[in-house]
Amino acid sequence: INFTLNFTVRYGKFTVETIVDFDNKVDETNETNNNATLIFDFLVSVRTDKTIYVLGETVNISIIGNWSDSIGVIYPSTSPLDIKFHIFKFENESWNEIIVSHPFQSPKYCKNGTLYSALGDPIFRDCHIITVNSSRGWDQTQPNRVNLTCGNKTYNRWERLLVNPGIYKAVLHYTGYYYYSPYYSSHQYSGDRFYAESNNFTILQNCSSDSNCAYGEKCINETCLPVQNYCENTSQCADNQICVNNTCSNLFCEYWQIARNHGCIKNNDVVYGGSSGGNSGDVTQYVTQIQPTTANKTNESVNKSAEKKM
Repeated sequence: INFTLNFTVRYGKFTVETIVDFDNKVDETNETNNNATLIFDFLVSVRTDKTIYVLGETVNISIIGNWSDSIGVIYPSTSPLDIKFHIFKFENESWNEIIVSHPFQSPKYCKNGTLYSALGDPIFRDCHIITVNSSRGWDQTQPNRVNLTCGNKTYNRWERLLVNPGIYKAVLHYTGYYYYSPYYSSHQYSGDRFYAESNNFTILQNCSSDSNCAYGEKCINETCLPVQNYCENTSQCADNQICVNNTCSNLFCEYWQIARNHGCIKNNDVVYGGSSGGNSGDVTQYVTQIQPTTANKTNESVNKSAEKKM
């Protein structure tokens, strides 16, 4: 027997259970044969157009899906210009949400030395309809309280300022079921809510010199960029490397040498080293010859070393 389920599934994860016989007369020995469970798993994904951004650069965040042209997004905002994504920053070993929508719609403003308060509507966590397979841009700003002066009075208001450099991600809260309510003059949602996380992305620090950058970064084209194999001294590098211009670089030795202990030594383990002899300019150089000698006992060896002054 074939049945057609006449309903529209948008995005989310839904379970539909069909009961063949409410009276359990089809198979009294195994009533599970009377039921059929269908799971619809139509989730969306979220990703950014890049993984590294300069401070102030627009972060384009896309919603990817294949099953419907729109999605109901739950987001606390009254402005259609808000990105509708929750933005999190990784700091202190955890993800913390930052505010990117305007906290309220009643800002104070100053005109000719007189302080006024603008009336506005409170912000509710509402359902907003967003087109799937589209992107929305975040300008890397968030509202911050700024102290201002108006005549002889001081006040504060929310103004959008750039966020600090760091590692971020975007999170989308959405639902597959939504409808328009004439009573509220807006879309409402019902059923389960789901969320999708974007990839992590990094916002870099602007700079004028290396001193403005964090450890492991250099100021290149007025932007702090991570440097591969960053170092401040040779001891931080691998045994076959030295620190050059804050970068661990491989040693290139002569064909008869090998790189070891941050220097070049002879292949036959003859080690050349030197020390300054003072103002006279004399240089004392030592040659250490290591001759492994195998004794009669198994796995026993004796290393003899001789020191010769040159």
